[in-house]
Amino acid sequence: DEVTDELGLTTSLWSMNGESPFMQIPLGEKQGRDLTKSERFEYDSQRMALIKKWNPDIVIVASRWENVDENSVADLFQFLESSAKHVLLIESPPLLDGVGNRSLFQYMAFLGITPSSSQGENQVWERVRFDRTISTRRKVVDFALARPGFSFLPTADLFATDRGAIVASGKEIFYVDDDHLTDEGAEVARKRIKEGIQNILNGDLERFPIVSKQGEKANKTLHSTALPRSE
Repeated sequence: DEVTDELGLTTSLWSMNGESPFMQIPLGEKQGRDLTKSERFEYDSQRMALIKKWNPDIVIVASRWENVDENSVADLFQFLESSAKHVLLIESPPLLDGVGNRSLFQYMAFLGITPSSSQGENQVWERVRFDRTISTRRKVVDFALARPGFSFLPTADLFATDRGAIVASGKEIFYVDDDHLTDEGAEVARKRIKEGIQNILNGDLERFPIVSKQGEKANKTLHSTALPRSE
């Protein structure tokens, strides 16, 4: 929202705790995690109606992609192909093993990991299976490359090192738990997200950091954001 505000764009953000952004069309009476069947139906109906009405320049889809498959995304993506000018899929950060839903801030304190007094000194969480991050990236890239008007924006590499994932810098914590970012963590990806949105608006789909079917430099982009291999 801050990035689009800087670019002078009108933005609507739809996000609900614990609810999948994906849907099956035609909409049915499907129970949500925290929503009743009728509430979930209303939520999805309103999202579809507004997207049809607005025909937005860009729809950005962000999710924890690890357990999302082609069947999960098919209906929403087909709808967006006909109702939006462009769709941008943003990669999720690397998952931290051994954290789960714990507060990372509290868990690090429990483990005796203290913030660094040196600004810019990174704290690394070593329990990260980058093979899982790589396979998830490939899957989401395939989602984008299979559809005209779709692009992929890599972000996981911004947190990746050969030793693990960067979870803090100085006294700033980047992760809330094993997969959600704090405001400071989201800030790490701000510049790249802004560049990706600008590329799409300018019709420049071959320039970093965008990966799309229309651009012939997709492999070059992914090469420049390579992730470490797990041993």
